[in-house]
Amino acid sequence: MNNYILDKKIARGGMAEIFLGKHVGAESFQRVCCIKCILPGFAEDEQFIKMFRDEANIGKRLQHANIVRIEGYEEVEGKPSMIMEFINGADLKSILSSCEKSNTKLSVAAAVYIIAEAARGLSYAHSKSDEITGKDLGIVHRDISPQNILVSFEGEVKVTDFGIAEADDKDTKTKAGVVKGKYSYMSPEQIMAKGVDGRTDIFALSVVLWESLTMSRLFLGDNEVDTIQKVRDCRIQRDISDINPQVDDSLKKIILKGLQKNPKDRFAS
Repeated sequence: MNNYILDKKIARGGMAEIFLGKHVGAESFQRVCCIKCILPGFAEDEQFIKMFRDEANIGKRLQHANIVRIEGYEEVEGKPSMIMEFINGADLKSILSSCEKSNTKLSVAAAVYIIAEAARGLSYAHSKSDEITGKDLGIVHRDISPQNILVSFEGEVKVTDFGIAEADDKDTKTKAGVVKGKYSYMSPEQIMAKGVDGRTDIFALSVVLWESLTMSRLFLGDNEVDTIQKVRDCRIQRDISDINPQVDDSLKKIILKGLQKNPKDRFAS
């Protein structure tokens, strides 16, 4: 018997859509959850199914307060699906968009809190090892951006969507020279299709912090080529304190260290 019921659609991407759903159990037990379903056009694509399973397998191993919990992988109403924790809140992109529309901004304290909590989750993922062998799993998110940081109405912050994460025990591996992720949140090494580690996520998280404090984009160009060049050259054209005077020197130093072009010059963790 299928114990999951799809309710309303709450998001759609290029290859999957997310529904609010219910887990129905014995004696009228019901629990709200999120269900991520592969779009019909990709349901027969074996490579994509493997990627989807990889995401579920990575997520199931990451049990942390600052990471969206993955509960399982199965078919729901005939669709290959991932069962996820429901977060009653909004993603950071939506929060920043609402601030822009209302001509307000996040306080420095709120922005720093959100990024610090996301950093806790990423630190756990980066240092995660196999429970049996003790081998480092080598997990790198590779797609940190405002839409992949969720904030609940209770103030919880959770990183989501490890769909293109790098991990040593994945069934699918990114081919050399293939770039995955959102250009304007990539690190210079990622956009040049070089090897990545946890410092790539630190760079992306620093971009998100810069944007959360300035209410403006850091590496967005006039077109994809322009964006790629800005990220590759690591061009930071304005002093963050000039845009937001509430950013003090100590915070500015932290942000600029996270945004260094050479990974060796960033924070190690």
